[in-house]
Amino acid sequence: MKRTSLALIVMSLVVAVIALRTPDTNRDEMRDKYSNRYSGFIGDESGITVHYRDQGQRDGKPVIFLHGSSGSLHVFEPLIDQLGEGYRFISYDHPGHGLTGPHPANDYSYAGYAQILDLVRSKLAVDRFVLVGHSMGGWIAWRYAAEHPEAVDALVLLSAAGMPARDEDPDLELGLGQQLMQTSFGRRLSEFAMPRHMIKKATELSVYDNDLVSDALVDQFWELMRYPGNRQAFSIRSQLGRDLHLAHLANSIKAPTLLVWGDRDSFVMPSAALSFSERIEQSEIVLLPDVGHLPMLEAPTETKAAIERFLDRQPGSVNFQTGRSATQS
Repeated sequence: MKRTSLALIVMSLVVAVIALRTPDTNRDEMRDKYSNRYSGFIGDESGITVHYRDQGQRDGKPVIFLHGSSGSLHVFEPLIDQLGEGYRFISYDHPGHGLTGPHPANDYSYAGYAQILDLVRSKLAVDRFVLVGHSMGGWIAWRYAAEHPEAVDALVLLSAAGMPARDEDPDLELGLGQQLMQTSFGRRLSEFAMPRHMIKKATELSVYDNDLVSDALVDQFWELMRYPGNRQAFSIRSQLGRDLHLAHLANSIKAPTLLVWGDRDSFVMPSAALSFSERIEQSEIVLLPDVGHLPMLEAPTETKAAIERFLDRQPGSVNFQTGRSATQS
């Protein structure tokens, strides 16, 4: 009887795995679909090939955008489309994301991400710039700004990770997918089984208004998550933390900093903005009502307005509306 039961369990698991199995997407097809005339690919001797976009005014003030975990540079397109003239907008896919694909050495640490940012800066000849980071990208951005005050003129953090929970914060409720990724079985499963409905559910949890979750958006996340090597990278990253014990490093950030949060963010609590503000001397908070974890997708107009007001006040900035330098008379 016990052998029969065990055999049925094993058979059921095999059937479930076969039913859930989703193949990788085709590399060339994805590059054709998700790159455009602003896209390029840069690499180095390590074998990494980074997908980036370089748009806006080529001789304008550079603004570099860093997306969050499981995202891609595409999440910033609604925001970049609304931002005005006078700036050069650079975005790229982190290793293990989008069209960049996995890191040759599977390095998904802060140091590894910082090296990629240095690579992009070097290849695109960017000296001083504004740095915008969302979620995991925000974690990379504020760490980089703390280490490189000579390069980062201003910092914009959108629902940025890297701050420990505050005493008053409620416990975060993890979705089924997040719970599975905390187990070795779940991580292994994610490397070959990633059904579309799971990605749709995760996207819906990221936003406050589920009506914003279109089929095209879900397909974008789902297809790029299945870009060759990205699922294995996702499995590795899910075992890594955000070095919360190093939150004190934010105290050394000298760049003026804008903190933009959705008041309905259930992934990075809005109280994290206060934790950043307490550590960063020149900082201000903008809290967006009825917005979740993706302010640049959920409220691009409001996010754009906050960034414009912030950058227009910085010395040597270019006014978005007039295209004139703030130092011009």
